[in-house]
Amino acid sequence: SMTLQSVFLDTPEIIWDNDKFDKQYNIGRKYLEISKRVDILNQRLAVLNDLYSFLQAQLEVKHSNKLEWIIIVLIVVEILLEIFHMSPWYSKRTASICAG
Repeated sequence: SMTLQSVFLDTPEIIWDNDKFDKQYNIGRKYLEISKRVDILNQRLAVLNDLYSFLQAQLEVKHSNKLEWIIIVLIVVEILLEIFHMSPWYSKRTASICAG
């Protein structure tokens, strides 16, 4: 599944090294609503993932339908050839060619 990594939500190392920026960092995160934005992006990514899965399934169905039709056409051609081989016209023609 496609989701944003928690790296976006983790506190950067510079904040860990300098405690004096911790308060400003948290105020900035709240002001920019980072958690809400990440949740919204995760929801949108989930929708896109579902759409991608649906489209992929449709392409697979389309491909399998195409293959089924190719098989049907090949079977029909084989049947027609077999009927042609069994016809009296073909039998007479092969007999005259073999008699030569």
